[in-house]
Amino acid sequence: MASRRSLYFKDEYLDVSINASAIVWVTTANDAELVPDYIRQRMNIYHVPAPTDDEAFHIAQRVYNAERAELDWEFEPKLSEDLYDLVTVIAPRDMRKKLLDAMACAVRAKRHHLVPADVKSSHAKRGRSIGFMA
Repeated sequence: MASRRSLYFKDEYLDVSINASAIVWVTTANDAELVPDYIRQRMNIYHVPAPTDDEAFHIAQRVYNAERAELDWEFEPKLSEDLYDLVTVIAPRDMRKKLLDAMACAVRAKRHHLVPADVKSSHAKRGRSIGFMA
């Protein structure tokens, strides 16, 4: 008899690990009302509000700490308050990439801390995006 393997998922917003080994399907939607009734009726719906600015800054700090530890870069341990307005507008799912880009800007400038210009440059558009519309 095969043993059931534990599969853990860490939610960056809630900062909790969830044993997802018994989950068959997970779906997300920005507006549950746009999901057809015949699908919604078969699901448990959980509404998760967007993080407040303070929560978003806390998430950014955790992501920043994880990147510092993983890359073993000698950056200041705390994000400075002058980055507050810049990092709180980044969606949690984009924070890792944006902060890593900002850290790379600081490394290129031979600094061990982030400044607003580093984060602003990570927001810069990089050419035209492509996609499809139906």
